[in-house]
Amino acid sequence: MSLQRRVLLAAIGWLTTVTLLHLWLNTSAFETRTVATAQTGPQFRVGFLPVT
Repeated sequence: MSLQRRVLLAAIGWLTTVTLLHLWLNTSAFETRTVATAQTGPQFRVGFLPVT
């Protein structure tokens, strides 16, 4: 296998891994939802983000 092919496969693998981790950690892409939570959405939490 040539170096160019290895680098290309490594880059595609890294991009896929980072994309899946982002979807899992920062969005609710992999959570199963019921009809009730899909319609109401997540609860708004006041003071959730720290203010600097």
